[in-house]
This record gives sequence, structure tokens and C-alpha cells, in this order.
Amino acid sequence: MLPFLGAESPENDRILEELAGAVATEISRYRRLETVPFQESRTLKAKQSDLRRVAHDLGIDFIVTGAMLRVKEDLHLKIYLAAVQRPNLPFWLQDYPLPGGKPGEGLSRRIASDIVRAASNFR
Repeated sequence: MLPFLGAESPENDRILEELAGAVATEISRYRRLETVPFQESRTLKAKQSDLRRVAHDLGIDFIVTGAMLRVKEDLHLKIYLAAVQRPNLPFWLQDYPLPGGKPGEGLSRRIASDIVRAASNFR
């Protein structure tokens, strides 16, 4: 799990940081997946342009990251899952609207569940 990008303000940056940490915690509860501690992956925030290199550095098969985007007047969180060890870099993408610019109750659990389901499809 890499930090989410695209915050337009310090408040949004804090929201994204907390949400990414919560999603990472939720994913770590699934016994089928091994995760790298979120604090370790946070150091790679600036290096996200080369996902294969990040995966190699962390010794992982999948990378999850996200970005907050403004779509008209609304904020959306786009979550990406990339199977970085595969030659054609298959990926999964999901859009999560953020009503009022804030994550709703249970969003981190929903995102984690969606990610685990998508990762299972790549195996």
C-alpha cells in the first residue's frame, strides 16, 4: 500500500494519509495476503512513478495506491491495484465518491475488501 496522492490542501492530505493507513490495516487482517507495514511504504511516496521498481525494492507482487481527484464539484478517490510482477502490468481500478469531501463510515473496510477480491482474481 503506497500513500494516496492528489490532496488539494493539508486537510485533504491528512484525510488521505489516515484513509491509506486504515485500508492498509484492513488488508493486513486478511490472512491470504502478506503486507508491508504502511510506515515502510510511506517513504516511497515520491518514487511512485516506477511501480515495478517500488515493488522490487519492497519485495512484493502487488501495489495498491490511490489518488484524490476533483470531478466537477465532487471529490473522488481512485484506487489502483497493480500486479507488478506480470509482464503486461494488469491492474484494477475503482472509483469511490467522497460526499462532502470526506470518506464515509466503513469506506476503508469496503476498499480493503474490494482490493482483496481483485487481488484474488490476479492469482
